[in-house]
Amino acid sequence: MINDLSDEELVLQAREREEAAEQLISRFLPKVESSARRFSEQVREDLVQEGLLALLSALKSFDADKGVDFSAYACVCMKNRMYTYLRRYLKNTVEEFSDEAMEGYADDSKLGDPDDIIVSQASAEELYAEMSQVLSPLEWRVFRLYVMGMPYKEIAEIVGVSPKTADNAIQRARKKLKALLK
Repeated sequence: MINDLSDEELVLQAREREEAAEQLISRFLPKVESSARRFSEQVREDLVQEGLLALLSALKSFDADKGVDFSAYACVCMKNRMYTYLRRYLKNTVEEFSDEAMEGYADDSKLGDPDDIIVSQASAEELYAEMSQVLSPLEWRVFRLYVMGMPYKEIAEIVGVSPKTADNAIQRARKKLKALLK
């Protein structure tokens, strides 16, 4: 029965049988979702899709003769693809983060008056611009990742610093932003 096959056996069959590929995806979907769950909702669905695409690529490129378990290989592929997506996403977040920040201000049920919405949107844009100017480039990158819900260790990996450096950057950013908001 297909459910009783090891991951490696399932990979070999999945290359020829769609049923085996579906079984492999259903086995790894909880791992993909678990990895994506650590991040904010705004990127979670995209990360799951990226993880599943990485799983399909891993299925095609896996070589059992190299002595690595498929599970370990697939997890590395999924993690790398998700991080690549996050890096690309973060390069484009200036506009997206600003729009997201404005959404809460632009909720008609909270503000009601269109003039108030425009003023609130302008305030959010100004605050965002001030935050980006007050923080160093490292603090700004680390802070944005932190706000997305990433743990220090992953922030450090993405930014290319030690976890302690990431922690220090977040603490400095907090102090600077606290002073900015007083």
